[in-house]
Amino acid sequence: MKSLCFILIISIIVIGAKNLRNSYEEYDLVIIGGGLAGLTAAYESFLKTNNTIKILLIEQLSSLGGNSKSATSGINFLEIDPQKKSKIDDNYHFFFNDILKSGKNLNNPQLLDIFSKGKKYLYDYYTNIFGLDIKLIGQLGGHSVARTHRPTDSKFVIGYYLISKISKKILEISSIKIYYNSTVAILLKNKTLDKIYGLKYKRDNKEFTIYCKAIILTSGGYAHDFWWAWIT
Repeated sequence: MKSLCFILIISIIVIGAKNLRNSYEEYDLVIIGGGLAGLTAAYESFLKTNNTIKILLIEQLSSLGGNSKSATSGINFLEIDPQKKSKIDDNYHFFFNDILKSGKNLNNPQLLDIFSKGKKYLYDYYTNIFGLDIKLIGQLGGHSVARTHRPTDSKFVIGYYLISKISKKILEISSIKIYYNSTVAILLKNKTLDKIYGLKYKRDNKEFTIYCKAIILTSGGYAHDFWWAWIT
């Protein structure tokens, strides 16, 4: 009888230890948000590390794209070939001042500087790496010159077109895992080291734990939008 009890106790301990080991996952990088920023961050991380790290992308909806997927107007670029061929005079200062004016001078100048400088290079990035064909140019409200680019094939809207191209690349990479219909509940922080080391997320009314070396937050598209469910 004692032997039987001992065996049962050992079995419970082993099973408990096994369940404990399986109760969390580990990744090198976790990206929260599967919109344009999150997808770009995932692909860049894959490229910059030569496919040597495990990446997890967490998306709260049932598909990728987030707020970016619903964009219809176009993407603003400046000082690029399509503009030059159309003899459109545009530069960093024009763009910076347009955005500053639209923001009623409440913009963060440092962030706006980075945002404005990046516009010159993003066109080459998205067209060369993801094969986007976006040569149609128009002038939209708030802009002093024509710099809003749309797909050359007018049957596509920019949001769907852009996200579908990038998503296709992402889904071909085995080292990038994606969790859909998942919501991050809390980031885990080591207060002594002042460092984030993981997170807890919810899916199907269950909570899961992930430990990771780094986290990138790209969930801003719905930061203050409590009616996002219409896009699912």
